Amino acid sequence: YNDSLQKLDNLLKLKISPLNNNGSLLTDEDYAKQKAPLVEEKNELEERLNDTGHRASKWLELAENMFNFACYAKYHFDHGTLQEKREVFEGLGSNFILKDGKLSLDLKLPFKYLEMADKGEEAKPTGFEPEVLVDVTDKGGNFTPQKLNWLPGQDSNLRHGAYKCP
Repeated sequence: YNDSLQKLDNLLKLKISPLNNNGSLLTDEDYAKQKAPLVEEKNELEERLNDTGHRASKWLELAENMFNFACYAKYHFDHGTLQEKREVFEGLGSNFILKDGKLSLDLKLPFKYLEMADKGEEAKPTGFEPEVLVDVTDKGGNFTPQKLNWLPGQDSNLRHGAYKCP
């Protein structure tokens, strides 16, 4: 960001330089052409900086709210009104089931991580990658398709608007 500001400053200094009083160093057109991408770069960097600050503020607020909830939830549940007790439960999670005198629920994500840490479990990242990779090469190291005639003509999905081979 500072480099971008410096480039704009240098461009302006060249434009207003006494040596450029007749436009021999930098014409008005050249100044405008060179200034436009620099201003765009500066604005983009400002947006990124502001976004980073916003995300950090949001994370800090979330951490403070979670800490306050953890500190005062038991007090509000023991001494609070019915509405405050309800808010404590809503803050913990959803899908409450009371069975044989025991309450079970789906914890919200931050509390799920705390529960896992309390049990000594490690949080596993969620994603689309399979946990076990399958070897698709033959013994010679070449990839060979199992079926050479998959979808030779019509698509297997016959609903309206489904893709059809030409």
